[in-house]
Amino acid sequence: MADAADDRDVKLQQISGDLFATLKAHLANVLFADAAERGLEAPGCPRKLNRVVLIRAVESARAVLEPFQEAPQLLDPHLGSILTPLNACLLAYFTTPPSSPADAIPSGCQTLAEGVARLLYVLCKARGYKVVSRFFANEPHLLQTIITRLTFASAAWQVDPLEAAVAASWELRFIILLWLGHLLLTPFDLSTISSAAPEAADLPPQDIGAFIPSSDSPFPEKLSALPQLCKTLLLLATKILPSPSQRESDAAALLMVRLAIRRDMRALGLLEAVVEWCLRCWEEKPTAEDIDLLSTHEGTINPLFLRTGALKVLAGLLTQSESGWVADHIPKIRGLVTATEDKAGGADWSEQASAGEWASAGVRKVATKIYRWIGTLLLAGGLTESEESSGAVEDVIGRLLNLLGDRDTNVRFAASKSLGVLTSKLPKEMANEVVNAVVGGFDEDVLYETEHENLCDGKPITSIFGDIQESTPEKKQLLVSVSPEKWHGLTLTLATFLRQRAIKPHTAIVEEEKGESTTLLFQLIIHRIVTALTFDQRRTTFSLGSNVRDAACYAAWALARSYYTKELQSIPLPKQYSAYPDPAHVPPNTIQLLATNLVATACLDPLGNIRRAASAALQELVGRHPNVVEEGIKIVQTVDYGAVSVRRRAAAQVARDAARLGAGYWFGLAKYGIVEGWRGVGSSEVEGRRIAATGLGALTTVRLANETDAQHLDRGRRLLGWLLNRASKEAGKDVEVRHGVYFAIAEVLEGLDPLLTTAPGTNEAVFTPLQQSILLDIFHPLQGRDFVHPPLRPELTAESSCRLVAALCKVYPNTHKQLLTPLLPISTHRLNLAIIEATLEFRGEDAVLEQVIPASRELFKTLDTQSGEKVVQGWCRRVTSEALTTADIPVTAAAATAAGGSGMGRKRGFVGGLGEVIGVMLSPEYSHALHEKGTGLVREGIHVLVAAATRKNDVEMRVAGIRGIMRGVMAHGGGDSAGWLPGVVSALCKGLDDYSVDTRGDVGSWVRTESIEAVTKGWKSHVLGFGVRIPNPDCSSEQKVDVMTTLIPRLLRLAVEKLDKLRSKAFFALKLILHDDPPQLSIPHKESIQGHPFMDFAKYIDFSLPHEIYLDATSPAYFTSLLPILSHPDPDKTLTQALLSGYVLSAGSGTDSLLRAAGGALWNYLDRPEVTNAPLLRAAEGLLLGLKDERILGATLETLGAGLESGVLGRVLSLENGGDLGKRVFMAVQEAIKLSKGRGGVGRVVGAVRVYRGLGIACLGLGGDGDGEIGRKVGGLVRRKLVGMLVHPWPVVRREVGEGLFLCLSLTLAEKQGKGDVKAAVEVLVETDWMGRLEPLRGGKGRKGAERGVKGEGERVKKLLGLV
Repeated sequence: MADAADDRDVKLQQISGDLFATLKAHLANVLFADAAERGLEAPGCPRKLNRVVLIRAVESARAVLEPFQEAPQLLDPHLGSILTPLNACLLAYFTTPPSSPADAIPSGCQTLAEGVARLLYVLCKARGYKVVSRFFANEPHLLQTIITRLTFASAAWQVDPLEAAVAASWELRFIILLWLGHLLLTPFDLSTISSAAPEAADLPPQDIGAFIPSSDSPFPEKLSALPQLCKTLLLLATKILPSPSQRESDAAALLMVRLAIRRDMRALGLLEAVVEWCLRCWEEKPTAEDIDLLSTHEGTINPLFLRTGALKVLAGLLTQSESGWVADHIPKIRGLVTATEDKAGGADWSEQASAGEWASAGVRKVATKIYRWIGTLLLAGGLTESEESSGAVEDVIGRLLNLLGDRDTNVRFAASKSLGVLTSKLPKEMANEVVNAVVGGFDEDVLYETEHENLCDGKPITSIFGDIQESTPEKKQLLVSVSPEKWHGLTLTLATFLRQRAIKPHTAIVEEEKGESTTLLFQLIIHRIVTALTFDQRRTTFSLGSNVRDAACYAAWALARSYYTKELQSIPLPKQYSAYPDPAHVPPNTIQLLATNLVATACLDPLGNIRRAASAALQELVGRHPNVVEEGIKIVQTVDYGAVSVRRRAAAQVARDAARLGAGYWFGLAKYGIVEGWRGVGSSEVEGRRIAATGLGALTTVRLANETDAQHLDRGRRLLGWLLNRASKEAGKDVEVRHGVYFAIAEVLEGLDPLLTTAPGTNEAVFTPLQQSILLDIFHPLQGRDFVHPPLRPELTAESSCRLVAALCKVYPNTHKQLLTPLLPISTHRLNLAIIEATLEFRGEDAVLEQVIPASRELFKTLDTQSGEKVVQGWCRRVTSEALTTADIPVTAAAATAAGGSGMGRKRGFVGGLGEVIGVMLSPEYSHALHEKGTGLVREGIHVLVAAATRKNDVEMRVAGIRGIMRGVMAHGGGDSAGWLPGVVSALCKGLDDYSVDTRGDVGSWVRTESIEAVTKGWKSHVLGFGVRIPNPDCSSEQKVDVMTTLIPRLLRLAVEKLDKLRSKAFFALKLILHDDPPQLSIPHKESIQGHPFMDFAKYIDFSLPHEIYLDATSPAYFTSLLPILSHPDPDKTLTQALLSGYVLSAGSGTDSLLRAAGGALWNYLDRPEVTNAPLLRAAEGLLLGLKDERILGATLETLGAGLESGVLGRVLSLENGGDLGKRVFMAVQEAIKLSKGRGGVGRVVGAVRVYRGLGIACLGLGGDGDGEIGRKVGGLVRRKLVGMLVHPWPVVRREVGEGLFLCLSLTLAEKQGKGDVKAAVEVLVETDWMGRLEPLRGGKGRKGAERGVKGEGERVKKLLGLV
């Protein structure tokens, strides 16, 4: 699932063209009433707007827009064509008077303004409000127009739909505020735009004059000269400013800021008044006047929202004002923010009750922005330079440095940006101090340990590689105690410094006391970036550090982009990387060092966005510094942005291709990427460790350029040595590392195995004695509890141990190669067997079984004949003894899904292992060693598998049994099959017919799927084929039949049933048998199959369609390709009945799309002129037989009713003996419903009603004698039956009966005019609510006159039709 999410933006880019076409179609439906004729963009005459739009239509357009938030650049070419009609329609809605009150909007609809605002908000999320607001209408007169529409009601004081929309939709309020703020950029004075003050009678319900404060308020008296438009805008902004919605509050603050900084408003003192008002909001207890003024509801607002909004206004004023306008207010604003922060205290303020507003992340983020602009204004010379100003700047920088470790990501982003802006404006000395503080922050709380590279026998670790070297202890950083938030903030800030070249290359001194040069600082920076690329902190159920790695990729990108090649090449490698990634392959410069680490991150990081960020940084590094990175162009093409999106592909395929380009890449990926650290075999995710092991196996096979076989094998030996080293140090105490290391060792061993056939000196030991000793004794630390004790996660130990056992057994020495010297000792064999049997006994998880079952096969190959026979006997006894004790015990869904549970859920592992072992015993290389006892064991094992495959009440065991038959018997065959083939085929037939259902659904489909694969495997291995005769598995007689006559009809049935995957698998099995591998080529005795009834079967199936149609198996063309089977001569109707028994499930009980495809294909095929009556009669007879099968009864009724209503099956009644067939259908439906009464629910009864209805319609118009007369009698029976069901207890049935009877009587009335009783009956059917209460339909006591004796509408219809 993660891989699919990683590839999502690539797929979005591929289909973006179609998405934009769909989006424009949806927008046209939302905006215009004539969208169907003219679309979205239709120049010419004016368009007719939708004043009310369907919410469903708006949501459809929004659903198309939402995915573009992850790829907003795709929107840019289309923004004009999308935003222009949206804004034009919004403007038209505002400037057009309402035509209906708010209560006239129907349910499921909303006003056009709400729908447009919702779509505009999505675009604001994707591209930002600044981009979207550029497309707003900007005529100055619209200010007064919008305010008038929002503020004043109509003359009759009717409710305006826009007023209700504004109150209900915060998106609409957000868009209106953005629009008003955009219009305030007009260069004209607001007094020239504002209309005169309205009369008192025309004022809105809330008096906007209340905004004018009293004489003792902070607003000066000259504010009374504000234009009416300004007062209204100010009141609107202050009412929405304390909104809990951040978007609304931001837009309101923007509106207030743009209003206050206008030249005409500053002249009236509005800027000073707004600043003072914002400061008053932060008083200990705001006055009641301030709170009442800003109250949007009857209750009092939340003071936190009020103060946060006021702080946003102050930040906006500092951002958009010139220094001279706010110079006098900077000390007061700074004092407010610093006092708020100081009040929270310097300790863990997030847990202090006294932290107050500073505990809000929104307040801290806005405060960070204020700090940035205060420092910027002070450094820009807005105030007279003084020690006080210099101290203020230092204080601001110190506070920003502290905020780099904030717990909220947005605050850290803001602090990092602020430090970058201020550092670029500081003098050189102060800037260097800030840079040193940031770089030095990485050393806080870092612990160090000394690595002594010794292995279990005290020898240096280099001896495990076969080349003893002196090693000196080195310090290793431990980042377990550092703050991930602080590292994220520091890395972001470091990246910002690099992007701005704040660290000048020509700076000679970093620390004056030590006289250290800038080069040392750059070495530290390189080391910080490389360390941050691998940062991770493990927690109990999750890990931290992904944002640090993402910021490190940004830092590497910024470093590559901002500095010249010569500057970076002049930086010596940090001393920590003097032997990285290998002493013989040290990078020549820091650029190559970064490239190697970025390749490892792009291939191995568990998160897709970080892999892509590393790929982008690598591309920038290679592009900006050409001819420096080894194989730079090829490495960029290999580690492509799109190629690394899928984790498994990145870790295996991309890493392998990248490693081929250089030894440095290989060692960087293998040792420091996968073996060491947390990304590879030490990953916290189970699937991540499996992927890492697969990647190591791929790296083992990599041959570098100009490398000899001996050198290639030497790298593999060293790789295995690294893994054994980590296993010896960590596998005993860390189950996750053990899981990853065991998997990786297995992959490496299997990767080395093929190399020995071409490597020189194959008769000599490949590994050192120490390596062999550790490898052979690797399981000795394991104990029994490691496989059973739940807190120890035994499933991981069992899975990885079995995987390693399989690998060790695969490299068992034989005559032509020798990987281990000496041979595996007896104790190792016993230990391996104990691990396999313990896993089969105590573990039942699917992931474990996937490893232990193949491992049992490889282990059995290494055993001698006597030991192998004992293993088979023991496993047969275990499965048989369990079968005797649990054969008839029902298995609940909950018990079955408990994979590690006791009993049946676990013993299926022995069944799978037994199947693999039987396969080995039947193989040609082993069968010659079997004596009479061994042959008997083979038969006994196969009988055990057959018994498991037919076990009742245990679907998991049946799946395991069929899978064992497939892997063992069907894959190899061989020997005398006469003794066991009938039982195997019988088990396969039962598996193909398994339709078991429990609370999990159709669990029998698991068995059917495995049975199809088993048949396919048996055909390929020639165990199954035409001419092979066995006793008939469908009856108890001894008559022998061809094995394929029992299997092909079942495959045909599954090829048309309702499960998509099963249809496709079954069809390809048929295609293999009948088309791809024809029997004439696979059976030696051709004369025995010349008269086979299915020899010409392939001619009746169309195999010429494209492969995708058969793979999808849902189109009408797919079903039509199989329908010619109805024309097959088929004397015993086996194929016809098999086809229809599966077809009705698709045509009568599948999904809506499947119903249309299958049903339409069937009736269209039978209605073709070239199709004779024979297929039609076969279809009718087959459906009639299907009524006797209770499993498909409901689907058969639906299909039969649809065929009769369509008129296709109705043609049968007009054929010879057709009337008799109609009577048989009527009687069969009655009998089926009677026998299944109480089962099947309302669906079967409704299906029967539809058959009656279709039969009644088909019988109309049948004239003459003979069959026609019989058909007319059947029509009368149908009408009588339907009339009797008018008072059925179930309302749905009554409705269907009423509709069916109305249709039949209407057609009768059209044929026979003047029959009053039929006409009256039709009127009763139309007037009656058949879904209503049953009592009035059965009869009522209040009737008078001529209807006194009639008991309800049902009896009235019966009387009118003369059926009483």
